[in-house]
Amino acid sequence: MEAELQRRKLEPSIRSGNVPGRPTTMTEAVVRANNIHPDEILLRIPQSKESAVMQAQYDGSKGNYKIFKSAFGNFMVPAVPSRADLTR
Repeated sequence: MEAELQRRKLEPSIRSGNVPGRPTTMTEAVVRANNIHPDEILLRIPQSKESAVMQAQYDGSKGNYKIFKSAFGNFMVPAVPSRADLTR
């Protein structure tokens, strides 16, 4: 009974889970963990795409590519034209 009397009530803001310093997305968590400015990330995406295309051309590839971003990183895949694209 004495332990029940010593309990104190938590403030509603503490219980809600909205901690001001807590990152809300995975990108924010990565940025904070690596001390990277968000503008640097925006610059790195086009640079990595351009680097991937240049590497493919250096390796001797002469095709068309589609580049897309996923949760696992940037990917470059060959774009195979359809018959409709070839007859235009």
